[in-house]
Amino acid sequence: MVLVDELEIHNKKQLLPRILKCLSVALLDYPVLNAHAHDQTVTLKGSHDFGIAVAKPTGLVVPVIRDVQAKSIGELHDELQALKQQETYESSQLEGATFTVSNIGSMGAGLYAQPVLAGNSVCMVVLGAPPNAAPIQ
Repeated sequence: MVLVDELEIHNKKQLLPRILKCLSVALLDYPVLNAHAHDQTVTLKGSHDFGIAVAKPTGLVVPVIRDVQAKSIGELHDELQALKQQETYESSQLEGATFTVSNIGSMGAGLYAQPVLAGNSVCMVVLGAPPNAAPIQ
């Protein structure tokens, strides 16, 4: 019920914060996807630290939103907006993702994406819409 109430607060076109929260809830049932791998060892992580691919004029960067499981949709929305507007990032903001999310938007899922897992994370989600999809009203 909290998720539905929060949806009314923010612009209905902002799907990414909602998707991040849904992914975080799903990771509670599938913790092996929220992990780091090194050599032959997989370490499950308790905190949902999501790397979010952000396009910048100089290229793609993947800053990390920490503790997604503990944040509301509104907090995730605000943090995403701040990351998009930020021009440079500290190295600590770019390290430690346990799960990666890339939103290729209307470019078309799978048509132009070449996903690359960052760091030691074991899972990535690439979001997109078909090129001719109707916009959300």
